Amino acid sequence: MFCRHSKMAFFAIFVSAAKLAGVLATVTVAANVFSFERYRRKNLRRFNSPIDESSEILASFNVNAEEENEFFFGLATAPAHVEDRLNDAWLQFAAENPCEKSQSHQGLEPADALMGSATGDGGSQQASLSGKVNKKKKQLKFAMEAMIRGFYKYTEDEAPHEECHHNVAAWHNVPHPEERLKFWSDPDTELKLAKDTGISVFRMGIDWTRIMPEEPVNGLKETVNFAAVERYKWIISRVRSYGMKVMLTLFHHSLPPWAGEYGGWKLEKTVDYFIEFTRTSSKSIVGVAHHVSFMRPYGIFDVAAVSLANSLTLFPYVDSISDKLDYIGINYYGQEVVSGAGLKLVETDEYSESGRGVYPDGLFRMLIQYNERYKHLKLPFIITENGVSDATDLIRRPYLVEHLIAVYAAMTMGIPVLGYLFWTISDNWEWADGYGPKFGLVAVDRENGLARIPRPSYHLFSKVATTGKITREDRARAWNELQRAAKEKKMRPFYRAVDKHGLMYAGGLDESVPRPFVERDWRFGHYEMEGLQDPFSRLSRCILRPFSIKKKRKHIKDDDDELVFQPLEYAV
Repeated sequence: MFCRHSKMAFFAIFVSAAKLAGVLATVTVAANVFSFERYRRKNLRRFNSPIDESSEILASFNVNAEEENEFFFGLATAPAHVEDRLNDAWLQFAAENPCEKSQSHQGLEPADALMGSATGDGGSQQASLSGKVNKKKKQLKFAMEAMIRGFYKYTEDEAPHEECHHNVAAWHNVPHPEERLKFWSDPDTELKLAKDTGISVFRMGIDWTRIMPEEPVNGLKETVNFAAVERYKWIISRVRSYGMKVMLTLFHHSLPPWAGEYGGWKLEKTVDYFIEFTRTSSKSIVGVAHHVSFMRPYGIFDVAAVSLANSLTLFPYVDSISDKLDYIGINYYGQEVVSGAGLKLVETDEYSESGRGVYPDGLFRMLIQYNERYKHLKLPFIITENGVSDATDLIRRPYLVEHLIAVYAAMTMGIPVLGYLFWTISDNWEWADGYGPKFGLVAVDRENGLARIPRPSYHLFSKVATTGKITREDRARAWNELQRAAKEKKMRPFYRAVDKHGLMYAGGLDESVPRPFVERDWRFGHYEMEGLQDPFSRLSRCILRPFSIKKKRKHIKDDDDELVFQPLEYAV
């Protein structure tokens, strides 16, 4: 009898627990559905494209310098990407070889060796680390690894040991990687290429490490490399001699090694040092180039992660200094699809070689959001970076056209945009991805003395920068070439490893893997959201599909008798 009562009691408890679990699951799903609906209304709501796609001129920017409301085109670069003879944290991190500790690569000495002395070029630089600071080197390596691969992938107590990998991908397997693009010793090669596109603004940077090779504990006079300061002044004068204005970047993801050794931005003295560094250059216009991505959830349970990421990255930093700014710079490359704690590779989306989803609508949405938040300050915007890694150049051309159309669409809605800078002129060192992804309008032959080969996108950009116009023909030609390659199932390079769950790893690859071009209409105003991809959302769509009514695509023939789709509002 006792046993029977025990079984009944256990069964009752089990039923109650199952009911409670069912209620909790229902409440959780309902809460996430409600959260997604709020997110969708705020960030994915349908918009009518203000662009008249039947017009011969789709976008027209005022590039006449003698008129008011001039719009400028420019090209952007940065020291750590292009300058030779620069012993910054990236070079030290890349030169260290975990696979063969005793060997150096490509004739490069260990990271703490001398890179040269401050000579007539003002810039050959000594490393700031010595052999007696191995602990500091470890701290610097930990900081770099954590930044690149994430703390969940690499911790100081549990370093990756299952396989040998280089700190920076696609770096040790290219000729003379430490030379970058030799912009320090030979700036004119890049400057002439930039000027020949017809741009009016050249964005470059001053490297903090080069100006302050050591921590300025004894004052600026004892620390500042004044020869490097003079060299930068000379390079700036060269930019102006080509008829271009200079947009000067003072910090571009390249913290001095000596600052990384003691904790970097976590310590207040780093801020003080940076202020002292900025005083070495004069500036009359103050702005912040804010790197933003359009993030969207992959599944119903990823909404919270996206909302949290946006709350931490989109506005807090700009909010804190917005009343001190003359403009807001937007660095935009594409969208990221969040799934759990990682970034999902959506097979039906087009991606750059670096794993960034191509989504021109996102730039339009970002400008709308930022303008709504800061319009009371009457701050104009500058697109300080926009570009795509694409060695084939088939994605880059429509990418350029569609993002400029997105900018123009925002301007027609009253959003003040002063200019647009494309990233970048020539293929260069792309952080932890090394020389793998190709962002340049110009290809670089590293086995032939860094010879430059302009791509078709270089000439397209030049045409747009010179005329200020994007024509219907420009758009159709660029798009149709990409779609032809997709229909022919052609492959192109991809520099991201993907696990069995479709999540992309943060680190790059030494050698690319092939990925097909995707037949998807991602042009501005054409991208259709597929909706959430978790099992619950897919099942719901399958059940409701018979009751939904979809609009049919309307299409017209372009001048080349190939299909060009008209804009279509999407539904999530």
